[in-house]
Amino acid sequence: MFSSSTLLFLVVVVVVTLLLLDPITSAKEKHVLQTGGHTMQKGTATALNKEFNKNLHPREWGRKLEKMKENIGLENDHHGKIWSNGDYTDMDGNFLGNFL
Repeated sequence: MFSSSTLLFLVVVVVVTLLLLDPITSAKEKHVLQTGGHTMQKGTATALNKEFNKNLHPREWGRKLEKMKENIGLENDHHGKIWSNGDYTDMDGNFLGNFL
């Protein structure tokens, strides 16, 4: 039939394949929480609080975004995308900063 090393190899291949296809892992991929806007949406703040284990009011997240924009030389009225991992990008997806 199969040698023990062949069986071990097959088991490893199956386990790695299952880990790569795990829907829980896929769900953790970053996604856009908010695009543009003049205020931090409550749902965006809730998602960031969950991601970073915080309990900040949306206005506090907004202040963090304003400070980030100031630090990287963007105008306060710059509109970009806020991602689930805390990244802030321009509308084309180019990385500008992160909330951490």
